Amino acid sequence: MKLWPAVTILLMGMTTLASGQSVRSGTSPSLTASAKPATPAPAARPATAAPKPTTAPAPTAEQAKLYNSLVALYMDGKWDDLETALKNTAAIAKLTKDQQADVTYIKTTLAECHPAWWNKTKTGQPLTFPVTLWGQTFQLHFKSGGTAISVQPSPTGRIYNISWPGEKMDNTMPGSLDDFTDGDDLSEAIWKMINNAHDVNDLFTVQKVANITPEQDKKFLRYIEFRGVLAGAYYGTPEARNHIFCLCIGAYETHNLQNPRFLPRRPLGSALLIEMVGHPERYPSFKIPRDLKHIAGGTDNDEIAIWAEPLYHQFEDVKYTLAEDKAFRAMIKSLATANGDVKAALNNDVVKLAENLACSLDLPADVPFLNARTRWLEEHVAAMK
Repeated sequence: MKLWPAVTILLMGMTTLASGQSVRSGTSPSLTASAKPATPAPAARPATAAPKPTTAPAPTAEQAKLYNSLVALYMDGKWDDLETALKNTAAIAKLTKDQQADVTYIKTTLAECHPAWWNKTKTGQPLTFPVTLWGQTFQLHFKSGGTAISVQPSPTGRIYNISWPGEKMDNTMPGSLDDFTDGDDLSEAIWKMINNAHDVNDLFTVQKVANITPEQDKKFLRYIEFRGVLAGAYYGTPEARNHIFCLCIGAYETHNLQNPRFLPRRPLGSALLIEMVGHPERYPSFKIPRDLKHIAGGTDNDEIAIWAEPLYHQFEDVKYTLAEDKAFRAMIKSLATANGDVKAALNNDVVKLAENLACSLDLPADVPFLNARTRWLEEHVAAMK
């Protein structure tokens, strides 16, 4: 399995690898007033039937054609064609409200994941540009070359230098998995490096790098590698997201357990399985395997790997919906937010997952957490109808 080479990140001399209407009653007369007939209460009006809910008219053939074409461009990751198609604002304004809501989501996601600098770097020319990741904006200095990122001090602050082979960003040669391209692999590497710059920038604000111990350095390395996986999955195209999901599920295969490039993928693999089993209604295009059970003589890791293999292949083959992709991205962002404390990561390499579960980035230390995740999945798969 071919993956892009590890990224080197330089921290001021410390080298680290770089993841019914009411009725008024009449008024009673005063006991001291002269007797007057009580004012009769106004007659109650007949109850009005509740209005029947209106059903939005079905989209016209023209509306459906435009909407489906925009969704297809998004799901296929054809960002440049999508940018052009979204300029047809007059036709988009005629779409139904539901369709326009989806198009607004697509526009927002495109702006997040395919900013102007992306295409500019394909030329290979040096470029300084602002990048926004996880809601934080910072400057990067790009030049075309091998995948690498470094940090250097300057009188005006830290300078983040980043490089990748710009001419290979659209490479369609086979990548690390069937049906995935070399460009998909590079896309993940780019977002991982940008996330490394983000997390290192955060680190400098809370900790003097010179005071970091070797053990903290090791934990921080694991942390940024994990967060880099999240960045690649969240900011990549849906196709790239499928690619990363496959690798994260594949991280549980026995032959990948000792591969350091797969260890930071395990938390997202676990989060993905927990999400799909816990909320199958969000993912109707997928068939959740029902045969999760203990394997005689096997480990929890073997059990998860064998059970999840059909999902691995579904991410290679299934064409799922925009709503499902939105749910996947929301899950990834929630995972990134729950594990965004850089300072805590220096002393704790346990990733917080949904359902009060967790995953350690230290494989031997993950055994009790893996056991809890496996028991949770067994119980919830058994309860699925």
